[in-house]
Amino acid sequence: MRKRKLILGTLLLAAVVVSLFAYRNYQNRYAKVSQIRYEKTVAEMDLSGQPLNDLEELRAFPNLKKLDLRGTEITAAEFETVKAWLPEAEILWDIPFQGAFYPMDTEELTVEALTEADAAVLGYFVQLKRISAEACPDYRVLHKLRMERPNLYVSYTIPVGDEKYDYDVRELVLSGEDAKELLEVLPYFTELEQVELTVPLAPAEELMALTAAFPEVAFSWNLELAGLSVNEKTETLDLTGIPMTVEQMDAVLPYLLSLSYVDMTDCGISNEEMDDLNRRYENIKIVWTVDIGKYFRLRTDATAFMPWKEGIFVNDEIIYNLRYCTDMIAIDLGHKKITNIDFVAFMPHLKYLLLCETMITDLTPLTGLTELVYLELFMLPPQDLSPLLTLTGLEDLNLHYTQGDANIIAQMTWLKNLWWRQSSGTPQNLQQMLQEALPNCHINFTSISSTGEGWRKLPNYYAQREIFGMYFMD
Repeated sequence: MRKRKLILGTLLLAAVVVSLFAYRNYQNRYAKVSQIRYEKTVAEMDLSGQPLNDLEELRAFPNLKKLDLRGTEITAAEFETVKAWLPEAEILWDIPFQGAFYPMDTEELTVEALTEADAAVLGYFVQLKRISAEACPDYRVLHKLRMERPNLYVSYTIPVGDEKYDYDVRELVLSGEDAKELLEVLPYFTELEQVELTVPLAPAEELMALTAAFPEVAFSWNLELAGLSVNEKTETLDLTGIPMTVEQMDAVLPYLLSLSYVDMTDCGISNEEMDDLNRRYENIKIVWTVDIGKYFRLRTDATAFMPWKEGIFVNDEIIYNLRYCTDMIAIDLGHKKITNIDFVAFMPHLKYLLLCETMITDLTPLTGLTELVYLELFMLPPQDLSPLLTLTGLEDLNLHYTQGDANIIAQMTWLKNLWWRQSSGTPQNLQQMLQEALPNCHINFTSISSTGEGWRKLPNYYAQREIFGMYFMD
C-alpha cells in the first residue's frame, strides 16, 4: 500500500513539474499586446485601430520588422519611443498634425497657421509634396520650411498694403506708403528683383532704410519737381530760372538718393535760404548766383575772384556775398578799400589770397585755412599775426612794411619764402633771429619794392596768375 502511494506521489510530482515547464516555455514564447497574445519572435504585427493601453508591451517583440499602428492615435513622442525600441522595424502610423491625424503617405496639406512645432511635425510626412498656405500669416516659418525642404512646394501669399502677392513674385508695384510694411516682409519674397514705389511716398528715411537693407533689389520711384520728372537715379538738376521755394525742395530732395548737383540760379530764393539748404543737404552741391555790387554776378561754385579784372568797385558791403562761394581757390582783393575778410572763413580750399594795401586789421578769419599756400599781406595796418600759426600749409608769405610780432613768424617753420622789410629797415638782430628760426626758408629783408627781388618769380605767383587768367608781372 505504501509503495503504491509512493508511486502515485511520484507521478503527481512529475506531472506538476511537466506543467510548470510547459507554462514557463509558454511564457517565454508568447506575450500580450492589448490583450492579444503574439509569439515574441513574430516579424509583423497589425495593431491598426486597436487601443494601445501600454506601449511598453511592444518591447517584448524585438524581432518585429513591420508594425502597423495606424488608427491608434499615438503621438509623435510615442512614435519616437517605439522607434527607439524597434529601430529596424517599419512602423506605419497616422501622423497627428494640428488636431487631426493624417496618413503618413499624405502628399498635400492645407494650413491656415504654422508654428515651429507644426513645421517640425511636417518632417514625418516623407511623401509630402505640397503645402497650401494662402491664408497663413506665419511667413517666417513658411520661409524657413521652404529653405529646409527645397523639394516641398509651399504655396502662400504675402499681403502688402491692400493686396496679396505670391512669395515668388519678381516685380512689385506698390504705394510708396507701404515701405515700412515692406521692410518687414521683404525677406520672404525670395525671388524679388524690382520694386516700383508710387506716390504718395513714405518718409525718405524709411525708403533709405529699405534700400540699404535689401541692396540686391532694385527700388525705383518717381516724383515731380516744378514740372520735371525726377527719381532716385537722378544725379544732376538744372533748375535755372524756375521759380522755386525751399518747401518744394525739402519735399523732394530727400528722395533723390543719387543727386549730387543742383543749379538753382535765379530761382527766387534768398542767399541765406539757399545757404541753409546747401548746408542741410551735405551730399548735394547746390549752386546759385550771388550779386557782387549792382553790376556783377558770381556763381557760388566760382573758384577765383579778382574785382580788378572785372572792372568793379568793391567794399565791405559788396563783398559780403563772397561767403557763399565756398569753392574759392584764389582771391585777389589787393589795393581795395576793405576792412573785413569774414568771408574767407567759409572757404576751406582757399590756396591763394592777396590782401595787400587794404585796411584789414583782423586776420582771425584766416584761422584754420590749412590749404592756403600763398598769402600777400604787405602794407597793412599793424596786425596780430597769431592766426597765421594755424596756416600749416603756407609756403609763401609777404609781410613787407606790415608791423607784427616776429616771434610768431619765427614759429612758422614750414614757410619756404618770406618777404618782410620793416618801414625803416629790418634790424639786424631781428633778421638774425628769423634766419636762425627758419633755416629752410628764403627770407628777403632788403627789397624796397614789396614784390621786388624775386617775389613774382615764385612758382605760386605764376600758379595764382594762371587761375585768374592774368598776365605775369615782374
